[in-house]
Amino acid sequence: MDAIERSDYPSWELGVQLFDDEFADRFDFDVLDPTKIIPEEVVPVRRVGRLVLDQVVDNFFAETVQVAFCTQNVVPGIDFTNDPLLQGRNFSYLDSQARQFYLSQTEVGRRHIVYAFAFELSKCQNPEIRSRMVAGLLNVDDGLARQVADGLGTEVLPDPLPAARAPKTDLPPSRALCILRNGPASFAGRKIGVLVTNGTEAYVLSAVEAAAEQEHVFVEYIAPVVGGVAASDGSAVKVSQQLGGGPSVLYDAVVLAPSAREADNLARSPAARDFVADAHAHCKFVGYTSSAGPVLTSAGVDDQLDDGFMNLTAANAPEFVARCGQLRHWARATSALV
Repeated sequence: MDAIERSDYPSWELGVQLFDDEFADRFDFDVLDPTKIIPEEVVPVRRVGRLVLDQVVDNFFAETVQVAFCTQNVVPGIDFTNDPLLQGRNFSYLDSQARQFYLSQTEVGRRHIVYAFAFELSKCQNPEIRSRMVAGLLNVDDGLARQVADGLGTEVLPDPLPAARAPKTDLPPSRALCILRNGPASFAGRKIGVLVTNGTEAYVLSAVEAAAEQEHVFVEYIAPVVGGVAASDGSAVKVSQQLGGGPSVLYDAVVLAPSAREADNLARSPAARDFVADAHAHCKFVGYTSSAGPVLTSAGVDDQLDDGFMNLTAANAPEFVARCGQLRHWARATSALV
């Protein structure tokens, strides 16, 4: 954009490789295999024009995203091959089943969709574009459009956009379209991030590791320093992530296990506060030892410890890991915009 505004227009030559069915049949590879190329020495590139960007678009989504990535946009004389990737994208942008997909989600899934629309549209500085997007959503579902409008602070809904075809409202919800209704059967293969310090109780770590191994779950340790820490029994704990570079978003569940003497120092760390607050906001299961109180307080979640939080002991570590098999404690996602 900066180059265009100073009249230094970016440009690219446009070239094509042309071949017929006979060539495709005798070529060593499937020409529709997206992992293969046709060497230019075999089929030379024919330069057919030059693409010059000499104007900043007014509507980025319509004039850039849809034009460039919606593969249905072709000039006369060009048709579509039976390339499965191409065929999939041909109707992904204009797919008239958006209503069925939305209604097939759980309440949590719908709230995430609402949040995603409101989040992205909040970055759009043109109120007319925001209104037009809401108008389009009215062709999908009134409730979806209303909630997105509320998230944007739009008090009056616009009229629905004129539809190229009348929206279908008789497609029933499909359970198969909902990820949350078709999740994995276990926590196997997932990863628990354990936040530790010098003096962390060794018996808790042993219990978590044993329970995780039983369920085929990985355990990774995070600490204020990556060089490692010493547990309460003097044993060395190998640390994989330094706290500032190992946020809780990297893990499927987390455990807070600082020592009592280090908890106050850890609570003053912005990275530690973010580690806990993000885990809470993302509805993850959180195990914590009795010494983690200051960290929970500094993160502002000490008064919000729902059933997704468990005060860990050696005895209940297997229960915690088993509970993590639900992947998320979705009951925590109570607001419209999570």
